[in-house]
Amino acid sequence: MSYTVRELTTEYISDRGENENKRKRLQGLMVRGLRKFNMNTSGVPKVVELEINSADYAELPCDYLQYSKIALCCNGILYSLGLNNSLCLNKQYDACGNVVAHTQNNQPNGIWNGVGWGILPTNAFAGTMRNGEFLGRMFGVGSDNNVNGYFRIDNNSRQILFSGLNRTSTVVMEYISDINSIDGNFEVHPYCIEAIFAFTRWQLDPDNLKAKADYLQEAKAMRLLFGKFTVQEWSAAIQSGNIAAPKLG
Repeated sequence: MSYTVRELTTEYISDRGENENKRKRLQGLMVRGLRKFNMNTSGVPKVVELEINSADYAELPCDYLQYSKIALCCNGILYSLGLNNSLCLNKQYDACGNVVAHTQNNQPNGIWNGVGWGILPTNAFAGTMRNGEFLGRMFGVGSDNNVNGYFRIDNNSRQILFSGLNRTSTVVMEYISDINSIDGNFEVHPYCIEAIFAFTRWQLDPDNLKAKADYLQEAKAMRLLFGKFTVQEWSAAIQSGNIAAPKLG
């Protein structure tokens, strides 16, 4: 069950005996508090399927704040892409003025390094191939290569640049979104209610130290509620570190 900002504003006015003329201000303060909670405590990732153009770019959603996962969706399983902040963000254009993909961002020198498209150190091919068979031995190549592809966020253009992407799979992004609705219909999780009331009381009287202390206490209680685990989840977490392995020495 959830409550709208409008419903909580009505409840606050009734409980505190506030003047109905303050409704707009109170509602605005609640939205401000919810925006704060959404970014650090209560935010639930939204999921979108990205539409990638021929220049290997996808537009960021208008309410995008921060991604939590960018991945390929294959047979119902997400396989994360790798972050590569070395990808070139400058645009390249064809003779008609259309944006085109950077060739080097996709297949540098047309060489497959066994774990993805990339530029390899000069000593990388020392004994890596024999009779057409890949043997590994990628000396000097880091283990952070990602065979699924790479991405880089271009915040200035509000876009995502991709490289070496497997186009046979759907690309999805999970991200924290901004609260862009102030019409009173935004739904509030029950865990947030007391904290948002305390935040509103504090903002109405910012110099009131007791109001600030009450807010901090309610905010802490809210975080504990959102972070609690069940007995089964605690057991699974403990057992995940119980791995049978041979003793050394």
